[in-house]
Amino acid sequence: MTDDDADKNAKKARSDQADLSVGGRSAWARAPLGPVSPRTQSVAIQTVEADYTIERFQGQERAAIVRFFGITMEGNSVLVNIHGFTSYFYVPTFDGFNQNDLTLFADSLNNALAEQSREKGLTRYVKGVVMCSKKSLWGYQFGKHHPFIQVSVTIPSLVATSRRILEQGIMMGQHGRKMFQTYESNIAYVLRFMVDKDIRGGAWIEMPKGTYNVRSTAQKVSHCQLEIDVMDWKTVVAHPPEGEWLKMAPLRVLSFDIECAGRKGFFPTAAVDPVIQIANVLTVPGAKKPIAQNVFTLNTCASIVDCQVISHQTEQELLMKWMEFFVYADPDLITGYAHTQTHTHTHTHTHTTHTPKDAADRARGGSCRVGLLCPVGGTRAVRSAHRGRRGC
Repeated sequence: MTDDDADKNAKKARSDQADLSVGGRSAWARAPLGPVSPRTQSVAIQTVEADYTIERFQGQERAAIVRFFGITMEGNSVLVNIHGFTSYFYVPTFDGFNQNDLTLFADSLNNALAEQSREKGLTRYVKGVVMCSKKSLWGYQFGKHHPFIQVSVTIPSLVATSRRILEQGIMMGQHGRKMFQTYESNIAYVLRFMVDKDIRGGAWIEMPKGTYNVRSTAQKVSHCQLEIDVMDWKTVVAHPPEGEWLKMAPLRVLSFDIECAGRKGFFPTAAVDPVIQIANVLTVPGAKKPIAQNVFTLNTCASIVDCQVISHQTEQELLMKWMEFFVYADPDLITGYAHTQTHTHTHTHTHTTHTPKDAADRARGGSCRVGLLCPVGGTRAVRSAHRGRRGC
């Protein structure tokens, strides 16, 4: 056996020990997911995070999909993909505008969006227009209702473009060029969905039986144990925080801290200072003991009472093994002192050079980060170069 072979075997042995030692993968992982039958079972989750993505789902035209990440009462992680909800805003009509002008308005705006929007290749930019009666909150209106147009667009980003186009004016046939003021055109897409469905932050939502489909392993886009698609957004049930729905799911909370080899007088930077350890505590609030208490170290470290020490020869190995732990731990809430894009993310992304830049983001998908630096820094004199950093 050559020296290189011996080094490779020793490295593999250290890797195996990190994975299989007490408190390893089997202890870190969530409870296994039981069988799920869309025809006979509903799925209820306590929401942790929400966002949206633009996808061409099952060969259809690109459209926005609202995504809710959450946890079942059994402790399983779920990603709910909700289809069919479109962005919309309101436009007041002008004197002389009638129902027959709706098509002209929609076509004129659609043509302008096709020319000026960054979104290209859509069959239709304006999804629909509907006349409605609304009351403006701008100025004193004496309680009067006025005719408005509800404008729905295919992609959320088209709302801002539509606002700019309408404020500059569009051609309205015999009426000439008309400029329009927009209402509710600055509401974020996911927030709009939550308001319309009366979904509150951290509340429970339920997908009744027969209203969803389960994604296969090949179709999954996250590390959640279950991914489902709801094709009709109106079928999602939002539970108010009352009675049975005041309960808390067993959320997994990961508290961790990264330590670097600092230089005297300088705050650590990812390009220069190596990561020397990452300490972690994974808990479920109310549990008698944590799921994991460990520290990933560069080189050796003395034993620590009630803590698993996982040593690595290189910084690259340390960070990759920690990210593997992160995936298996699958935390719902991430907390710590300075978990920001400019600190924690910069170090993990910069030093794991052979990993895709968004790998940590994919691993973290659906977790809610809570940094303690900004709240503490705002009320206490924190003696740290952190005081000048932003992004908590």
